Amino acid sequence: MKFALAWLTLATASVACSSGSGPAPRAVRASSPARMASSASPADIESRATPTAAVTPPSPDAPISRDPSTLAVTLVETTEALNRSIDSWMRQGDPSKDTAPLDVVLRALYQQRIYRFLAQNRTLAERTLPLLRGRVRAEALANVTAARELFSIVRPISRPSRFRTGPPKPAGVLLRWFRQAERRFGVDWELLAAVMYVESKFGRVRSTSTAGAQGPMQFIPSTWSAYGMGGDIHEPHDAIMGAANYLRRSGSPSNDRRALFAYNHAEAYVNAVLRYANQMKRDHRSYFAYYSWQVFVLTTSGDRRITGPGL
Repeated sequence: MKFALAWLTLATASVACSSGSGPAPRAVRASSPARMASSASPADIESRATPTAAVTPPSPDAPISRDPSTLAVTLVETTEALNRSIDSWMRQGDPSKDTAPLDVVLRALYQQRIYRFLAQNRTLAERTLPLLRGRVRAEALANVTAARELFSIVRPISRPSRFRTGPPKPAGVLLRWFRQAERRFGVDWELLAAVMYVESKFGRVRSTSTAGAQGPMQFIPSTWSAYGMGGDIHEPHDAIMGAANYLRRSGSPSNDRRALFAYNHAEAYVNAVLRYANQMKRDHRSYFAYYSWQVFVLTTSGDRRITGPGL
């Protein structure tokens, strides 16, 4: 393996969502929520979802319902509100200079936590996802499945405090570098963004892995020497270019799956990265949503968020 996923424990914990700190929630038993879900339909869910819930963004640790129909409504409302907030950010702000607005961060965090919650609770997910429809359903299925795939190759850790974190470069700056790498090497910018998301949450994670992988795209130094083109392994621009160079030489863009497997020898990793990349191809707002998701650590005592509002 030429690369090591430095925080596969950490980054995949962040890749979907969380119900908050503490022990992982137990699966929902087949009781009244199941009966409620059986009487609901996607049309019912959409009719119940209103923009009123979007007026005030949820708090960082807002509760997540264990009732499938209520959770489906909440996910529709949250996703629609997040998309409106991202659209407003694009119109009124400058993602190349500004940090993400607080309403985007809070709504993205809640969406992330819901996806993570569903990924950890298969029974609840099986009752909730069929109640969605259209783009929200496709997006939820992709994100929950990606999280579940990454969870399958992680192990909880006992000391999350050892991870160093820091703020990422502005979303617009990273996007410009992803597109620059795409023009130079032919690797889709969305694929590069998905790798950077999984590897380091767009550079939020700063620690070196136990395998020695470093930087926002997680290179082993010896591999960096071969593909980093003389750049700085810790500099996001250089790391993006180095990753594009490596992926191109490993098969992208004609065979992204083979290139990603060379990057990390795990089919679940490959599947998850491709799902995130495809989501960004379907809707550019997914990039800004993923950018606003936070870092979670899967610990032996449950999930723990280590970046974002309120910390």
